[in-house]
Amino acid sequence: MFLLFVLACTTPDETAFDPEMAAELDQTLDGTYAGLAAPGAAAAVFLPDQEGVYVWTAGHSDAEGSTSMQHDDVWAIASLTKLYVSVVVLQLEAEGGLTLDDPLSTWTNAYPAWDAVTVRQLLSHTSGIDDFGGSGLFTPTFDEAAYLSDLADDPLAFPPGSDLLYSNGNYMLLGQVISAATGTPWREVLRTRVFDPSGLNATQAPGDGVGPESTVVGWMEMESGEVVVSPAGLSPNWASAAGEMVSTPADVASFGHALFAGNLLSAEHRSAMATELLIDGEPSGFGAYGAEVVHSDQDAVLMWKDGTAARGQRTRVRWNETTGAVVATFTSLADPEFHGETETLQQSAWQVLGSTYTP
Repeated sequence: MFLLFVLACTTPDETAFDPEMAAELDQTLDGTYAGLAAPGAAAAVFLPDQEGVYVWTAGHSDAEGSTSMQHDDVWAIASLTKLYVSVVVLQLEAEGGLTLDDPLSTWTNAYPAWDAVTVRQLLSHTSGIDDFGGSGLFTPTFDEAAYLSDLADDPLAFPPGSDLLYSNGNYMLLGQVISAATGTPWREVLRTRVFDPSGLNATQAPGDGVGPESTVVGWMEMESGEVVVSPAGLSPNWASAAGEMVSTPADVASFGHALFAGNLLSAEHRSAMATELLIDGEPSGFGAYGAEVVHSDQDAVLMWKDGTAARGQRTRVRWNETTGAVVATFTSLADPEFHGETETLQQSAWQVLGSTYTP
């Protein structure tokens, strides 16, 4: 356990919130954080009937423990990147720029072994492309082409479309599809189609040298129980379209609203994203377009959970289908329970908002 000095602060936009609810969130999250091991944490809440975004932070953002976490600190959101990439692919499909049944060979001939894999199968992690088979993902200098070529040397884990296997390679390939379909680098496409229209001024895919990198130092708990600072110096393009993005808590919550209840996607695409994909007639836990879906007795919640072990940070965002509320939680410790502490903060926030569920 760390000896932590807890400091909660809220964004100026919180003045638009119900003061009683904001105070209850502050008190509840402060109490929850006191029992966590993470050196720093944050949460953001978007409610459709409130203006602005509530933000709470605690702990410190640096390795020395001398800099208090701020509401505008930039976090590495890693695999949450996949949701933003999904949005652009679905927009292009709606506009006729591609179809979800296009084979990969329509957009790139670099990986002959995967020519028959479709865009739909990449989105839904049903391509059969393995994960972490490449040797270059967790290295200071990330070479996407080399990583994917390494993966392509391995046989598919199953015939495309017959099963589900979460793979970062799927979304790296979707980044290439976006670039090929638009004639514009995928990072720029995300900026013009998602970040700018949604007012996400602190959200970037920094692999092209544009925009900030994370300002939060992450920590990792080793198998021995020792807690160490996450290795520094990972390339800004680490994991590329599968996980290189950075953002702030307020931006992540705002994106959640823009995605789940706004006009980034059609109602049809949003519905498909929130509908659990069946594999051999059995629920898979994933929607058709990469988000994870969990249902409770009271309401349906569209969920994306993200592990950021390489940078020592965790991010989790949930949307309540019934109320439209969005909660995003962040911790600066890659805990052995994977998302134990981000989930603990999620549960506390949703209790204040009057929603319960079984993850």
